[in-house]
Amino acid sequence: EGADEIYSISVYDGHTLFAAPVDRQESNFSREEWREAFQVMVNRCPQLRGHNLGADLLALFRFGVRPPKFMRLNDSLTWARSVWENDPDRTLETITVTHLGLEDYAEEIKPWKAKDPSSFGSTTPLEILLPYNAGDSFASWELLHSLEETVPWSLMSLMMESLYSLILATWDGQFVSGA
Repeated sequence: EGADEIYSISVYDGHTLFAAPVDRQESNFSREEWREAFQVMVNRCPQLRGHNLGADLLALFRFGVRPPKFMRLNDSLTWARSVWENDPDRTLETITVTHLGLEDYAEEIKPWKAKDPSSFGSTTPLEILLPYNAGDSFASWELLHSLEETVPWSLMSLMMESLYSLILATWDGQFVSGA
C-alpha cells in the first residue's frame, strides 16, 4: 500500500531551503542512494525540526533509516497543539496564516490531497508538490521560532521526550497505540 514510500523531502535549516523528489519516477537517485543519504543526514543532525515528526520519523524508519540513540526533536504540531486548541482540522498552513501572517502555501495542493489523501505525493505534479513541502518546512521552522519564548522549555522537553520514546518503542518492534 505504499507504506514504505517517501515521495519527497524538504529540509530548512534557517538559511537554506531544499526540496527534492525521492520515491518518484522523476527522482535523480535510486531508493538505496536516498536511503544512504537520509541515514547520513539523520546521523549528523543534532536536532530535527518539523511538523508531525512522529510521522516523518516513522516514514524514515519504514524506508530503512535508523536514528541515532539520542536526538533532539522540535515538532511544531506538538507545540501548536499545546499552545492553541487541539483541533484535528487545524493544519500547519492554517496556523501559520492565522498566527504568523504567512501566505497560504498549500492552496494549489489541496485538490490533489482531496483526490488522493493517502498517496497524493506520488500523483501531484512536482511544480506543486515541492513548493508545498518547502512551505511546510519553512512554516514549521517559523512557527517553532515564534513559540520558543512562549512555551516553557521544560514542558516541551517532556513532550518531545515522550514522542521520541514512542517512536523508539515502535522501532524496537513494540506495538504502540495511537491513543
